Amino acid sequence: LMQPGRPKGRMGLIQTYTCFSVLLLVFCACNTARRFRQNRQQRPYTLDDAFVVTCSSTINMLAMINMLYNVLFIVGRVAQRRCFGQLTPDELKRVQFCTSNYVLFKLVVMAAIVNAHLHEVMMWMLWFAVMWFLRVLITIAKLRLKKSVSWIMASSSSSSSSSSSSSSSPSSS
Repeated sequence: LMQPGRPKGRMGLIQTYTCFSVLLLVFCACNTARRFRQNRQQRPYTLDDAFVVTCSSTINMLAMINMLYNVLFIVGRVAQRRCFGQLTPDELKRVQFCTSNYVLFKLVVMAAIVNAHLHEVMMWMLWFAVMWFLRVLITIAKLRLKKSVSWIMASSSSSSSSSSSSSSSPSSS
């Protein structure tokens, strides 16, 4: 995913974040496998056992939530590129403004419920991330719609003014 303005050999933000997330997830998977080997039981392991061992560690939960954020971020970029193409500078500025306001507001909300359990806080953060994702796509769609409507209105007013001026001119018979 090289962009034209970026020098070759330099990784972008998405690639760096994805590499970090995958490495963290691999580390947690190895840690979980090691814990399984240490706690050998007579009965075979089930999927429920794997889920309990994985969720019992806070670092494993954080790694899974981080990977979900990463997947959401990548899906958002793909949806943005497929549906809207390259963002204009005005759209990019509006999305950044919307994002900063949304994040600050949600941090205040999270501070209000900070005495909750870590698992609840992580689930709320994931919910807020999904809502942010949808809000950003809606903001881009709204900006594009306004731009399209203003372009259509401008072109229709210019074509109607040119047709009215040609119809008001005297015709020679």
